[in-house]
Amino acid sequence: KNMSFFYDAEINTVLIVDKNGVAVYPKAYEGRTNTKQTWRALTQKIETVETAINSGVTSVDNGGKLAYVVEQANKNVPVSEITLNGVVDMMGSNLTVDKVSNNLTVSGGTIKNATAVEAKTTTGKTEEGQDGVYNTALFPKVEGQLHLKNIVIENLNIKDTNASNAGLLVGTVAKNATLIIENVTIKNSKIIGHHNVGALVGINYGTIKIVGKVTLENVEVQCVGGRVGQL
Repeated sequence: KNMSFFYDAEINTVLIVDKNGVAVYPKAYEGRTNTKQTWRALTQKIETVETAINSGVTSVDNGGKLAYVVEQANKNVPVSEITLNGVVDMMGSNLTVDKVSNNLTVSGGTIKNATAVEAKTTTGKTEEGQDGVYNTALFPKVEGQLHLKNIVIENLNIKDTNASNAGLLVGTVAKNATLIIENVTIKNSKIIGHHNVGALVGINYGTIKIVGKVTLENVEVQCVGGRVGQL
């Protein structure tokens, strides 16, 4: 009970880990922790850690807390500001904010080792009236304002070969919506989608503002349908 399975790339071993993030088996590695950030969640989920959200504002310093905040946001709990303190290691788990309907600012540190192999997708019509499966990204659809400020995203991997409008950051920026990307670095990351696939955004119907520097380092973008780009 309350145990999770992680693959530790440093020692090439699967570990059984308790709710406190400490290995309990194999006995040879009992007490081992993820100090070198080499663990990957075999179930693509990590234990959530409850953290305070005060009037929509919160700060997180580990993957469990960020997973909890995202879980609450996806349950329509108001979240308007997330500050990342240091490196937030998601350990290979899924991380997807379903929809940004109001205003959300994410700022501070680094989101590392997140994945979205089964990212949030929407079946239905796009703004252009086309049917299909759409919106695969860390933030699949922005309908309000999303401000990403002074953050690094490292080793983010997204794969949904059925979904169009796919991006590492945002799938679709909707009409009358705004995406602000300010001093953001994405590195060692990969996205695979079907159609309209970009490193930053899949497709834009609203407004995108670039402030300061946006850096892409070792970023791979692939599509199986058509239209692909680094932006």
